Amino acid sequence: TNIFLKFMKESEFFEILSIKTLNNGCKINKDFEFEIFYQIKNVLEEDFQIKFIYVVSPLNEKSDQELESIKLPANKIGKFRVQLKFPPPDFSSISLEEIIGVTIILMIISHQKKEQLRIGYYVSNAFNKDFPNDTRFQRKNNLKYITRKIIINQPRITRFFD
Repeated sequence: TNIFLKFMKESEFFEILSIKTLNNGCKINKDFEFEIFYQIKNVLEEDFQIKFIYVVSPLNEKSDQELESIKLPANKIGKFRVQLKFPPPDFSSISLEEIIGVTIILMIISHQKKEQLRIGYYVSNAFNKDFPNDTRFQRKNNLKYITRKIIINQPRITRFFD
């Protein structure tokens, strides 16, 4: 799945050209896999940082989990592609009611500790067709019966300007 972010106001230094999910529609306990294609337009001394945050509950920011944080070099002009693979959230502290349904994964891009861009994707977590209909079973947090689907074609984008 691919989404082009050309409709964003271009930065004079950095532009996201595309984002792909490489394993969308998988079991919830599988690693997240993204491919980011980006462009560095001007050399910078400090790298860009990308963080992925899994929003457990919109009502409790403290329950959010940082899944990955990497630095993208900004010392060379050009177009670059990076593949990221990182583990899902720790579900042991999340109730089944918070797991099932729609949540958000945020990709936050910062430079010099200032947030530049925030891209949010809705994530739909649902029981798959193999889930037993026994109501006693539904109280268990059994992740093997839950499928994760990132709604990649409907990003929520916030750009921050100085």
